Formats: sequence, C-alpha cells, structure tokens
Amino acid sequence: VARRPGAAIDLGSTSVHLLVARPERTGLVVLDDESAFLGLGAAVDGTGSLGAAGRATLVTTVAGYVERARALGAARPIVMGTEPLRRLADATRIVAEVSAASGVSLAVLE
Repeated sequence: VARRPGAAIDLGSTSVHLLVARPERTGLVVLDDESAFLGLGAAVDGTGSLGAAGRATLVTTVAGYVERARALGAARPIVMGTEPLRRLADATRIVAEVSAASGVSLAVLE
C-alpha cells in the first residue's frame, strides 16, 4: 500500500526550506528538497522588518513550495516559522499574507 507523502516548509533565519517525503518500510523517500536563501535573520538584525518587497518574495516562495508539495501528493503541507518570525516587526503581516496566498496556515513556533 503506497502511503501519501508529507511536506514541511520551514521559514528560518537564513532560508526557506521545502521537504517533501513519502514514508516507506525502509524509511523516508525524499521527493523534493529545496532551499531558497532569503535571509530573514538579516532583516531582524538590520531594519527589524522584512518590508513589502521582502514579504512579496517570501509569499511567492512559500506559495510556490505549497503548490509543488501538493503536486507531489502532500495533501496538507505544514508551514512553520522560527526565530525571525518571533522578532520581525511585520511578522503579523507576514503570517497573514503567507497564509492567505498559500492557503495554509503559517504557524510560528515558540
């Protein structure tokens, strides 16, 4: 019996990382593994805000990763943000824009 793949998209300090994998008896079979280096941590350390252009790039990247994950059979990709999204001044807007564009709730890990 073939199992459905799962997908995780991690918004971290240096990159946004997509991992799509399918569970098999011998372990996980990776279907897609890609990172886009967007430097969210640098925005925290610099202006403290991602800004409109940075948010647009992030939204496009995450929405594209969600589409790719779904195309590979992952019904419910998980999208999570880490430390930068706890500190960026425009984090609330980032969460709202990413969630609206991708159709998946962006969870910020504590």
